[in-house]
Amino acid sequence: MTAHSVLPRLLPGLYFLSLVFLSYVLDFNGLYGQDAHEYLRQSRAIFDRWQGFAIAPPGMGDAEFAGGYPLVGALLRWVLGDSVLAMQMVSWLAAAFGLWLFVRLLTVLAPGARVESRWAFAGLGVVLCPTFLRAGLTSMSDALGLLFALAAFFYGIRVFERKPLSNAIWAAAFAAMAISTRYSLAALLLPLAVSIGYFLVERKKWLALLGAVGAGVLALLPHFWLKNGGVENPLGHSLLQDWSVFNFFKSSFTTLSGMVSYSLPNGLYLLFPLAHPGFCLVLCGLFFLFKRTDLALPEKKILLACILVYLLLLGGLPHQNLRYLLPVYALLLLLLFPAWDRLYCYGFLFFKRLTAG
Repeated sequence: MTAHSVLPRLLPGLYFLSLVFLSYVLDFNGLYGQDAHEYLRQSRAIFDRWQGFAIAPPGMGDAEFAGGYPLVGALLRWVLGDSVLAMQMVSWLAAAFGLWLFVRLLTVLAPGARVESRWAFAGLGVVLCPTFLRAGLTSMSDALGLLFALAAFFYGIRVFERKPLSNAIWAAAFAAMAISTRYSLAALLLPLAVSIGYFLVERKKWLALLGAVGAGVLALLPHFWLKNGGVENPLGHSLLQDWSVFNFFKSSFTTLSGMVSYSLPNGLYLLFPLAHPGFCLVLCGLFFLFKRTDLALPEKKILLACILVYLLLLGGLPHQNLRYLLPVYALLLLLLFPAWDRLYCYGFLFFKRLTAG
């Protein structure tokens, strides 16, 4: 293995160190906004619960936020000793491993692509994405939820290729962890779960199906332990109660939290991953090299269905937030990689011939 191919593989580690360095230079502890402070409060409450202290009655935050992220933060506090640092460390590590797992997914979906092409695409599309950077710096559930979702897709796609039993178990476990970290990811992962279930039933892989269901249930048990105060039902989320198809055409909303107004209606907000500075503005340029055959694989069609179902959920919510669109952006990158690889290979061969001449 040459140094030329080894250096890109160091990118996740370098990205982790960059997040740590930026946080230190900016003197930023990750606590940005009310949500981050609520996650910190929940993490401290979980840790105190393990210590045998009295359990505080559940509040609004316990009903609105999933418990996966503060739970991992509480676990890491045993090692680091500081709850604020532990929460930030979870985001740092989740972003770095998410970057690594993104490239692993590219390897599964495009095994014939050059290693350098995959890592260059990850650098351009993921590392240079401001929304992804924010997820890695702030004490929020975005980076961890995305990591678990990408892991579910990685093992879920492998179910259709080899070893259905072990891959189905891991896919279900990571999907459950993703949902218990961010409730909205249930919509993103629904088409994947249905496709895997249909695949296993059609081929009579009953042991794999039973294992997947069991793994999913076991992975959800910590969520019900955390939310045993009567707020364990994610369908009771306030935003979901206000979901409406008419919200696709609205830019102003009135909820229990008050009235909010945005510059664009929800239908256009859903296009932000293609044309917003919070993501990668060059992404839309890849459509010029996109071919219909890039979606020929059944796995690509599943990814597309996941995007559409998730956008259907987001479009009907009376709220807009770039953070919610980060999973859509990641899956779009996976679908558009063949267009990038086409550009990379053409450019590489052209430059090689130019220098050789």
